[in-house]
Amino acid sequence: MFKYFLGYSVMGGFLILVAVSLVLFMIYVSPASALDVTVIESSAIKPYEDAIKGFESACNCNIKRVIPVDRSGFNIEEIKSSRPGMVVAVGQEALTTALAFKDIPVVYMMVLNPSAIIQGHDNVFGVSMEIPAARQIASFVDVFPWVKRLGVIYNPANKDVFMKDAAQSAKRRGVVLVEKKVQSPKEVPSVLQSIRDKIDALWILPDVTVVTPENIEFIMLYSIESNIPVITFTDRHVALGAVMSLNIDPYEIGRQAGGLIASGTGHIKKQVYEASIARVSVNQIAALKMAIAVNERFKNSGFAKIAMDVYE
Repeated sequence: MFKYFLGYSVMGGFLILVAVSLVLFMIYVSPASALDVTVIESSAIKPYEDAIKGFESACNCNIKRVIPVDRSGFNIEEIKSSRPGMVVAVGQEALTTALAFKDIPVVYMMVLNPSAIIQGHDNVFGVSMEIPAARQIASFVDVFPWVKRLGVIYNPANKDVFMKDAAQSAKRRGVVLVEKKVQSPKEVPSVLQSIRDKIDALWILPDVTVVTPENIEFIMLYSIESNIPVITFTDRHVALGAVMSLNIDPYEIGRQAGGLIASGTGHIKKQVYEASIARVSVNQIAALKMAIAVNERFKNSGFAKIAMDVYE
């Protein structure tokens, strides 16, 4: 009886040990269902790194490697041979490179105009950096309800489609767009002078023809001299004197892209998703100097994140 009891105890202890080991294994090792992901980024810069952190926080996946495309020794064939379950492309150059993957899903982030790049590649989907015109104009009106005449200078070769949407959206919001088209950066100063008395605010788009260092310097001086507030797309301009910027938040872009993976919907619905959250920054000092009214919602904070579905 004693021998039987001892044998039973030893066997029972062994089974308990195995059970405990399995539990610990499950705790410390990622689930088998988690997807192995390789990340390609155009360069190892902070906005891209923030987007990757946001993606990792939401994707429920295993990020095996993060590889900058501009790194010496970058090898697309080596990545292919490792057979990742998914490739995440961060930045335009990374997305262009990732199109070499034909048989696995490719998810992109931090790309301004992805539609033009991914055409014909059904395995590619992600979140665009561009904030739709309707949502931008709605946010301008939200912060500055008194703006009724909004000046905008652009090159039709770069922004023609965007501006067609903007004109319709502005009309629905009771805002008149005072549009001026240019073909070269040198035209911008004289065009600005021609609309000085015709606008309540100036809207700067991410248009390479308009946004040169020389033109930005001129625009900020023009804003002060004419008492015309500048609304723009980057916080860098706010630091120079623009009263407001509306731009994407890299971490939130990444989190949204990761959520598409975690939810299992992804490319089943569409290939291009618009940013769901934008960041509004208001320069209170510039607004005070110009004696312009700011919506109370934004008076006590330097910036605010806004869920874009507010403006649907």
